[in-house]
Amino acid sequence: MEQEFWIERYRTHRIGFHQPDGNPFLRRFADRFPPGSRVLVPLCGKTPDLKFLADRGHEVVGVEFVESAAKAFFQEQGLTAEERTTSVGKVYSSGSIQIFVQDFFHASREELGDVRAVYDRASMIALPPHDRIHYATHLRRLLPRDGLILLILLSFGKERLSGPPFSVTMDEVERHYGDAAIEVLESHVEHAEAPHLEDHQEEVRANVLLISNAGPSA
Repeated sequence: MEQEFWIERYRTHRIGFHQPDGNPFLRRFADRFPPGSRVLVPLCGKTPDLKFLADRGHEVVGVEFVESAAKAFFQEQGLTAEERTTSVGKVYSSGSIQIFVQDFFHASREELGDVRAVYDRASMIALPPHDRIHYATHLRRLLPRDGLILLILLSFGKERLSGPPFSVTMDEVERHYGDAAIEVLESHVEHAEAPHLEDHQEEVRANVLLISNAGPSA
């Protein structure tokens, strides 16, 4: 999606995708991340999941190009953020949480550090089809071979071209992560009245996946 689209969404508070109480799937499956991991949260917005992960002892690195969302996270969580400027943009930090204000596709391992795991609740489904293959490829480059991805997807009963959120099927995941080990942790039908599904009336299935970057032989 164009950056202006998301900037306008935050400016007008049209952020039904935001979960102010955090994501229940993360709370169920966060223990699949190794203790003390450095966890990357791409397109993080202002999700309280960042603090949840930090409170569990992880180092948390968010990437978000909407600066107002990054600043709002620290304000809403009652955290005092330090600000610094790098060659690629601003970084806000407090304790073990950092948010890089930049385009995710320009993020590098040198900037983000030794990321061992990824939490993706609203990243892949926020991207149109032509961006998702680039996203998956870039994401895996940021991880070591033994890295893990906790991926939460939505797939609609009938594929829709409009979004976000976009429908992402299991077939597409296997195309993007075909040489990785993909474990289905949970799969069930979501309630259509949920705020992040406000424009979708058909059946919506949530799939929670754990992807091992190394593949099934690791």
